[in-house]
Amino acid sequence: MTLEKIILRNKIIAQHLSEIALQGERMESDGATQSANPQFRAMLSAQERLLNAVEQLLEKLHGRIVS
Repeated sequence: MTLEKIILRNKIIAQHLSEIALQGERMESDGATQSANPQFRAMLSAQERLLNAVEQLLEKLHGRIVS
């Protein structure tokens, strides 16, 4: 996958997350919580794995630059 495609996908993900956040605000005002939703939990888990992978890659890249 090219860097351009990664950037485009990140923009799409950001748009979807904004939509989810708006829906979440409405759900909370109605007394419902997203944390009980299995898809929402799966998304949070995937987001955590992605963040960890990106941080590890950055650490590796910084290690190469410094060395």
